[in-house]
Amino acid sequence: MKSKELKLIISIPSYSITFQAMDENDRIPMGYISLKFDKDKKAHLMALIRHPEFKGLGICRHLIEEALRFANAYRIEEVDCGVYKTRVGIIRLLKELGFEEIESDSVNHTKLLLKMYKYGINDIIKGHEKTLDALARK
Repeated sequence: MKSKELKLIISIPSYSITFQAMDENDRIPMGYISLKFDKDKKAHLMALIRHPEFKGLGICRHLIEEALRFANAYRIEEVDCGVYKTRVGIIRLLKELGFEEIESDSVNHTKLLLKMYKYGINDIIKGHEKTLDALARK
C-alpha cells in the first residue's frame, strides 16, 4: 500500500482535531494524530500513533502535514510537540518539517516548536475547504 492511497478522516471535538489515516478498505487505522488548539494562536501536536504494520510508508509525515495545513487554515502562529527522546525518527521528521528543538524538560522528553511562517502561512489549504466552510457555519 502506498501512502497516496490513504483516506483521511477528520473528527472535530470542541477544541482539538484528530486526523486518522485509514487503509483503502476503511478497515485498518494506519495512524492518527491530534491537533489541540490553545489561546493566542498556538496549537499542540499530540498523540501521534502509527500502526507498526505500516512503517516506512510516510504515514506520520502525511498526518503531520495534514495537521499543519489545518493549523495554517486557522492562522495558528506556533505549533509545538512534546516527544520522547528515544523517538529519534519522529524528531528527525519534525525537524525536516521545520520544527526546532527548544527545550528538554526532563531526561527522556524534548519539546519542538514550529513557527508557522516557516511553513508558509499563505498556502492554500487544498482538500479542507468544505470542512472549513462547515465549521465557519457553526
